[in-house]
Amino acid sequence: MSAGAALLFPGQGAQAVGMGRVAYERSRAARAVFAQAEDTLGYPLSRLCFEGPPHELQQTRWQQPAILSCSLALLAAHDERVGPFQLGCVTGHSLGFYSALVAAGSLPLDVAVRLVALRAELMQRAAEERPGGMAAVLGLDDAAVEAACAAATQGDDVVVAANYNSPGQVVISGACGALARAIDEARKRGARKVVPLPVGGAFHSPLMRSAAEAMASALDAAAIGAPACPVIANATGQPLRTVAEIREELRGQILAPVCWTAAMRSMVATGAAPFVDCGPGATLASLLKRIAPQASVIRLDE
Repeated sequence: MSAGAALLFPGQGAQAVGMGRVAYERSRAARAVFAQAEDTLGYPLSRLCFEGPPHELQQTRWQQPAILSCSLALLAAHDERVGPFQLGCVTGHSLGFYSALVAAGSLPLDVAVRLVALRAELMQRAAEERPGGMAAVLGLDDAAVEAACAAATQGDDVVVAANYNSPGQVVISGACGALARAIDEARKRGARKVVPLPVGGAFHSPLMRSAAEAMASALDAAAIGAPACPVIANATGQPLRTVAEIREELRGQILAPVCWTAAMRSMVATGAAPFVDCGPGATLASLLKRIAPQASVIRLDE
């Protein structure tokens, strides 16, 4: 990979009422991103981002398009102000992978917005059909968390490791009963802390299968182009360079775990610098500091 910046885009959970407002007010380019997203969606997305209400912004069907649009508006505002980054590689956490594809020139903004709106609707519907939840397990290694999930799973009452966020932080996801048992198992195995997450479903678990299956035809038909730089996969942490590789990653993404630690280590190994957290909040910058304390990080949401 060539030297250049490593762009990171957040997923669900990064939202906050007021996100993107400063960029919107100061940048014509940021306003253009929001305007195109609103034209595509047919509802006032910017007002939802800036004013809420919080309970609506927390709903999967609204939250995903809002975070994608805000992240790309922040990047557009930066590029308008000081010029674009030279790209070394890009990636995003779950939903953020779509934002990364836009930044890499692989997806047009309107196509990404439509795909993410569909993805969000399908995931919310799947969560309503098969209720579940997620929890962050702190202070256990990956194998211990996986063992806790295996011990807690009973047939279709399943829980899995969903996000390998950083060493000692793994998010588990599954049906309510299995999740409760896995939380107990993790504590028995010495977890320092287990934090239930305020999310609307068991994302990146088998409970999302109906969403993944319904999403497949839209992804097969989507106008995906070759990226201008390598895009680091969620599922493996390895670089993707072709349309076929990207399409395959997207097909499996709703069900597969997010191997964020592996993705960050892969990016560090390329020599890409600086790392740029391109979304609302500071979650990805914080995770990177745990994975690679020496990495230089710029936050655009400041």
